[in-house]
Amino acid sequence: MYSTYEKVDCSRPHDMEVSALVPNKEYANDLVKRNALRSYTCLTEAAKYTGGPGYGTRFLSQGISASKDPKSAERIACVVMLYNETDTGIEKVSRSVKNAVKTDGFEKYQLCTSLPPSGDKVKMVPCSQPHVAESIGGFITGKFGDAYPGLDKHNANMLKQCRPYAQRYLGAQRRDIVASQNSSPASGWKRGQPITACFVETVGGVKVTKSMKGIGNKPLGSLK
Repeated sequence: MYSTYEKVDCSRPHDMEVSALVPNKEYANDLVKRNALRSYTCLTEAAKYTGGPGYGTRFLSQGISASKDPKSAERIACVVMLYNETDTGIEKVSRSVKNAVKTDGFEKYQLCTSLPPSGDKVKMVPCSQPHVAESIGGFITGKFGDAYPGLDKHNANMLKQCRPYAQRYLGAQRRDIVASQNSSPASGWKRGQPITACFVETVGGVKVTKSMKGIGNKPLGSLK
């Protein structure tokens, strides 16, 4: 993503923060496995660093590649960054994002989409703009090296896990707003990214401009 890195104080505008330096020499002679392990490790460290879930917020993780880290054979260097709401790139911040989700609340960093995340295409938009879905959490869905369970089985299992999140978020069980999930496919698992984001989405693609959190039994039209 970046050809060079410049160290700055976290009180100055910056694109990313070092979230962890993890001593690790596994798969040092296997570039593919080492890269996958780096991705997986940095996903888990990003959640610890931001105080949030393993996935489902605008925070992204990245491992510093071997070409950029002279000590890459003996450690995994991880960074975390905040993706912007307009789906166009990394957002600069001027303070440390350590424990940001825990301190500021999940909703400040949640994802909203203009297309249903249960479909094949997902487009992120600011949550103040018309949207059909809101992220409500997420998690790393397997251990490094686990075999992919298959698309249909995996998606069904993840949806089952997301449903309780949805009911707590909405405050009621509804027919016009349902739980959904968006999970990495088999190729993502091979790259060390076995991740799932949980969402609530409107049935039929009805767009809202207000948060669906706590809607309870109020009319969906009250959020337009």
